Amino acid sequence: MVFYHPPGKYNLKIKIPGITSPQSPPKSSFFVYPRFSPADKSPFHNRKIHRQNRKGTFRRDRWIVDLEVYVPTFRWQTVLLGLHGRQVKSNEKYISVSDLFRFGGTSSLRRYREEEFWGEKIAWLNLEYRYLLAPRSRVFLFFDGGYFYQRNREQKVIEDYKFGYGFGLRIETRLGVIGIDYGLGEGRGLTSGLVHVGLTNKF
Repeated sequence: MVFYHPPGKYNLKIKIPGITSPQSPPKSSFFVYPRFSPADKSPFHNRKIHRQNRKGTFRRDRWIVDLEVYVPTFRWQTVLLGLHGRQVKSNEKYISVSDLFRFGGTSSLRRYREEEFWGEKIAWLNLEYRYLLAPRSRVFLFFDGGYFYQRNREQKVIEDYKFGYGFGLRIETRLGVIGIDYGLGEGRGLTSGLVHVGLTNKF
């Protein structure tokens, strides 16, 4: 087992001999994939900010957690479990909307618009059952769940849980990996889902 940090990347990987991709491990392996940003040293990190405004000096802490686990099941099949959390804490009475964390959409909570929800505390999970067509191509079923918490200027607490489920496809092309997801949620019918289409140069 080898731990490494690829140049120019901001992912800490646990590499097991014989695995060419964390998303398509052999049947006998278990893959944990923590992620972190370039300014931080761990997938569980805290960024402290001290600033001064018209009302004086305030302190703000921003916590970020990202963890992905890949578990192979049968031949060419694997399960992804992604756990993600964000929190901003401050001694300010009110945290402006621009400083809150946002989520929703293709990379977090499918079935909803991009960055549709925001809060001082947010968390979401992604669960996928994948059938691998090629190293960078797959079809899958997914379930996404999310939570957000915030306080408005009147200190009224606003919090809610959201979920989405559906199916998706990733196909590798010369331009990159084309992704299509169809998401449903909260008791809506099959014809009232939301389609997410994207192009990325990574799996």
